[in-house]
Amino acid sequence: MFFDRFTGFSAEDFAVFEEKKQQSNRFNLDRLKVKEKIEALGRFLAKDLINGIPGIKWGVTDHVPSLFNRHKVDNLAVYFTRDEGQQRLVAPYIDSRVALPEQIRDAGEYLRNLSLYISINLTGIQVGLRCHSTAYVDVMNLVATLKKDETRSAFYELISQLDPKIYASLGPQEEQTISELQPEQWEEIGENVTQSIFFISLYQNFEATAPKLQNAGFKDDALRLLKPLRDIFIFWLWSESNDHLGLVEQRRIQQQAMVKPEQLKIGAWVRIVSGLFSGRRGKVIDLEHKGMVRVKIGKLAVRLSFDEIKLK
Repeated sequence: MFFDRFTGFSAEDFAVFEEKKQQSNRFNLDRLKVKEKIEALGRFLAKDLINGIPGIKWGVTDHVPSLFNRHKVDNLAVYFTRDEGQQRLVAPYIDSRVALPEQIRDAGEYLRNLSLYISINLTGIQVGLRCHSTAYVDVMNLVATLKKDETRSAFYELISQLDPKIYASLGPQEEQTISELQPEQWEEIGENVTQSIFFISLYQNFEATAPKLQNAGFKDDALRLLKPLRDIFIFWLWSESNDHLGLVEQRRIQQQAMVKPEQLKIGAWVRIVSGLFSGRRGKVIDLEHKGMVRVKIGKLAVRLSFDEIKLK
């Protein structure tokens, strides 16, 4: 381990993200040193940001070019998001609504889930909270809170407590400071998410040349920025105890009506009740292991779980 405690960033740390280096494995060791600085920062922040909050974890993005970063490392980030158990809960809802190519294109867990983060690239540091539009459950959980008077007021109160210099980017709209942002812009997110792919972000940028980045004191600045964003993160993040979408009740009803394996036979007609083919009828053509069944819908054969179909 190069860095057990966070000591600040140097000019060389930013230089490892120069374009000519981003796809080369020759610079893996240089990027690893930056990654370990980011990890040291994460260990410090985790004590105040997520300790004691169930279902939350932290991690750091990979410093090696690979399929998951499109064979290019143009930044590194420490992020705080839901843990693997919570990700398994939301995965079926995301899979049924977000096309697989889009999931593969942005495969990182800190993109598929609402996250607090600190990222470093060639130009500097960004500290903030962000949610990709393909993080369907978190996006729509926020949209649902904004439809209720009580939770909408609570959300805007949390936003009002942020530093007015923090920037916001709500999808296709241009970035603005929090002080310039109008409430109706938040309420347009639900419509925008059906039209394009984007980030919903609240953040502050620091130029690579900023003196405060060069010493250990930056960790305290980062914590001061992230603490009020953490309150928004907790308010916004979907979980079984923060379910403004009614997904828990929906799942309970589906489980009660779920087809049992012994009820199905090849040739049986079923109705798809969720996912991309919801409402369509199809014929069972194969029964697979692990709760999956192949159904022919017109000329297309698809794999479905038993909780996505009912006998018809």
